[in-house]
Amino acid sequence: MDLVYNMAYKMAGNRQDAEDLVQETFLKAFRYFAKYQRNTNCKAWLIRILRNTYINRYRKTVKEPVKVDFEDIQPIMKDSDSKSENIISAEFGVSESLDDQVEAALSKLPDEYRTAVVLADIEEFSYDEISKVMECPVGTIRSRISRGRMMLRKELMEYAYKYRYLEGKPS
Repeated sequence: MDLVYNMAYKMAGNRQDAEDLVQETFLKAFRYFAKYQRNTNCKAWLIRILRNTYINRYRKTVKEPVKVDFEDIQPIMKDSDSKSENIISAEFGVSESLDDQVEAALSKLPDEYRTAVVLADIEEFSYDEISKVMECPVGTIRSRISRGRMMLRKELMEYAYKYRYLEGKPS
């Protein structure tokens, strides 16, 4: 369950949406458990359900215009002091295991690169497992992980020098 929640959090970017995704994922897994094939990787099966659920939700939100009730946002617009900033930053939260800058850099990656990198480097899935989860060839997974890592490296170079993961000056 922790693995599914961590992936959901990385995809959704906040605790509430991640919890909703996890709940929906396990509900679908329970509902379609008869379709689960024995001797296959259960983690990969759950992550695939999670990923498809996330994609379906994303597609649905893109198609629908955002609806906001003015009465709901009026107090926030009036109160522009640090309280509202703290509420907003707390809502988006940060993974316990990653620094804010690393989390921000990771969230900037395109979805297919971010998912591949998170599954490989944080969740320690094999390339074959990631291939099954993302439903694409292993070669594509290798490429996405490599490109995702390059994008992260570029984004985090200053961070690496600042916290002395690298010596010298950034070029």
